[in-house]
Amino acid sequence: MVLTMTKVEFPQNWIGKKRIQIKAENHAYIRSIWQAGDEKIHKIHESKSCVKNNITEIYEVALKEPKQNKETTRCLNGGFPDKYNSTCVCPPGFTGVACEMACGRNSYGQKCSKLCSGSGTECKRMILCTPSYGCTCSPGYQGDKCEEPCAEGTYGADCKQSCGHCKGGCDIYTGNCRQNCVSPYFVWPSCKEPFNYWKIPPVIIFSDFTSVKLGLNFSISNIVNSPSSVTQFYIVQYKEDADTFWSNSTIRIFSPTNIEYTVDNLKPGGQYLFRVLLLDKTLRTNDPKLSKTSEGPTKCSVTTLKNNITITKIRTNLIALSWDKVELVNSTECLPLSYILEVEVDDDFYGNRKIVNIKNNSFEIKNLTPGNNYLIRLKKLTVLGESRTVSQVRVSTETDIDYSTDVAGVVLKTVGSEYRIQWFRSPIYKTYYIKYKLIKLLACMYKEVQSSLEVISTTFTNYTLSLKPNALYQVFVTGDQNQAMHVNNQSVITNGKLPDISPSLVKQNFRITRDSAQIHWTNPPSMCAQINGIFDKYSIELLNMENTLLNTYETKDTKLEISGLTPKTTYKVRIRYENHIGSNHQLYSEDNFTTKGSSILTAQNLTAYKKTANMLGIRWMVSDTDSVTGINVKIQNHVLNRSMNISQLATRECKAWPSYEI
Repeated sequence: MVLTMTKVEFPQNWIGKKRIQIKAENHAYIRSIWQAGDEKIHKIHESKSCVKNNITEIYEVALKEPKQNKETTRCLNGGFPDKYNSTCVCPPGFTGVACEMACGRNSYGQKCSKLCSGSGTECKRMILCTPSYGCTCSPGYQGDKCEEPCAEGTYGADCKQSCGHCKGGCDIYTGNCRQNCVSPYFVWPSCKEPFNYWKIPPVIIFSDFTSVKLGLNFSISNIVNSPSSVTQFYIVQYKEDADTFWSNSTIRIFSPTNIEYTVDNLKPGGQYLFRVLLLDKTLRTNDPKLSKTSEGPTKCSVTTLKNNITITKIRTNLIALSWDKVELVNSTECLPLSYILEVEVDDDFYGNRKIVNIKNNSFEIKNLTPGNNYLIRLKKLTVLGESRTVSQVRVSTETDIDYSTDVAGVVLKTVGSEYRIQWFRSPIYKTYYIKYKLIKLLACMYKEVQSSLEVISTTFTNYTLSLKPNALYQVFVTGDQNQAMHVNNQSVITNGKLPDISPSLVKQNFRITRDSAQIHWTNPPSMCAQINGIFDKYSIELLNMENTLLNTYETKDTKLEISGLTPKTTYKVRIRYENHIGSNHQLYSEDNFTTKGSSILTAQNLTAYKKTANMLGIRWMVSDTDSVTGINVKIQNHVLNRSMNISQLATRECKAWPSYEI
């Protein structure tokens, strides 16, 4: 470490022994002098300030900027790229490839192996210099005498660095956050760098009825890398365009190459979004908002279905109608994305209208003319586009004028697992009717839900509904007790929760060997109503009879092959559902199984019960007949060596053994 350079001038004819006088303040000492003579050196205690701005610039280092048109080496904690942009020049007190490692409050050096002080002052009042970087106060201090601690929110050499995205500020010596990061998507402990993320979207290579093949170019140039983060895995997420939650595929090991990835078990005729998240070794991931998405459909077939229109209400200025929901002709049938109504007025071309993006199978056409005749055509919109007319009806509005008004200001708010409804008080109605209907259980989108319109009356302007979790409802408030549908229906998706049900183990389908077991299970009929979320996978536990956990397994299939078991051993198996929230550890199905015995069994009570000149009758007993698949008999003496295998193992009465029972 060099603090200053002292220039000494002397006459050219000055020969012989020399003496140099160096002035320094109290408590300073001379550790070494460059290019000094070998005569006695001493110091004189005189008042002279040893401050940073009086130090002669020994190394004359200027902070460098990276060259243009060249990829910049990313350096942390105040470091900067060298002239080749290949490595980082680190400030004193920091080291590592990207200056990411801090030495702390009382050490410095390339490997943090140098100690500032053995006293309580540590690195306070010390100026650290390196040939490449120059001179600064030690980390955590600033000022001419390097004794002023860094202000809150700053750290490092000369306190020139700002803290990262920290809760509760950061350490003035290292920059490490005292608590967690303000967001889980920053790399702790500095919380400055986000986790690595993929900056381009997946490429859709091919789509089928139930799958989409993606191209993933994981070249380094397509990854936004953080010096503090190392990508170990990746996961593909997907969801239908209208869904709220993303589904996760299997976690895969990351490799910086081009990869083709197929997403299976999709719905025919669905419009899907795809994105990729990168994960580190602790499965922490980048901010999903930084991941680019791709959108594409799965294939489907379209069959023309005639849906009969039913008129549910006619007023002077509106017509309410409903139609049968589409029935799937086959598993690849396109589901309607929405419905289209074309309204045509007799003898009035300008009164015609086209109503699109109708999500439900009912609608109220408003702002009509009293006493007019209308032709209403129904079409459907699929991923293939707009269909032809599938049903139509002629209807006329009433001539009497209706002066009734709707209930206004309806607002729905989530309160835990319940929904609170509020509305404005009506100047006409004194009693209000809250009407709601279960439309879909999101865990079983393919199953139709048969539910009635529920009605609750109240004189207040608010009410709290208890609804099924992870379900789609339609809710509206009206003053008309007989009103069945409403144009202001509000769609509500309730929050999910942990499952209230477990799969059913099918023990009669178990396949057990001496060292393996194939476990089978089924889904109860009430799975859709009680899984309370989007199904993710089955979670299986293998235990011994002392309830010690031996292994865990995960699968989306309804069977599991367990290998590596011990012969003649009884095991317990437990299985749970796991949805997008998690699994209910208190709720599971459990059953026992016992592996078969050894592959070679020794016959017991072997007896020769009959002998002739050329025949020998023998009998034996095997304790575990269930596991016997073949019998080997060997006869040997000094002249005979014969063996035979018996594979037909039908049980029969043995007269030579009267006590034997079939």
